[in-house]
Amino acid sequence: MAPNFEKVFSYHFAPITIEEIAEDIPIEQTMPFHRLLVQYNEFCEEHFEVMDILESQSKFRSFYDFVLANALAGNIIVKRMHINTFINKLTDLQTKYNQNLKSVDIYYDEIVEKVYHPQ
Repeated sequence: MAPNFEKVFSYHFAPITIEEIAEDIPIEQTMPFHRLLVQYNEFCEEHFEVMDILESQSKFRSFYDFVLANALAGNIIVKRMHINTFINKLTDLQTKYNQNLKSVDIYYDEIVEKVYHPQ
C-alpha cells in the first residue's frame, strides 16, 4: 500500500531526530529506523517487523515513500548528515536485500531444475 502523500502530510508525530549514522552500522539496526517503522506501522495500522519491510519490495517502497514524505513535511530532523545521505542509505539497504532475494531465487531455480530435470 503506497501512502497517500496528502494523508502523510496531515499525519503528525513528534519529530524524529537522526544524528549522523556511522558507516559500519547497518541502518536497519539504528534507533531512528525503528522509530520510523513504529510511526509507519501506526500510520498504516499494521504490525510490520524490520524483515517484513526488507523482504518485500512493495512494503519497502511504501515505507520509503512514508519516510520521504515525512522528511519533506519536516517530521524528520537530520543533524550532522544530509537527508539525502539517509535516504541513500535506505536505497542501498533495499538494493542489498533485492540482490540477496534474487540470489535465493536463482539458487531455488537451480535446485528445482536438478530435482525435476536430472541429467
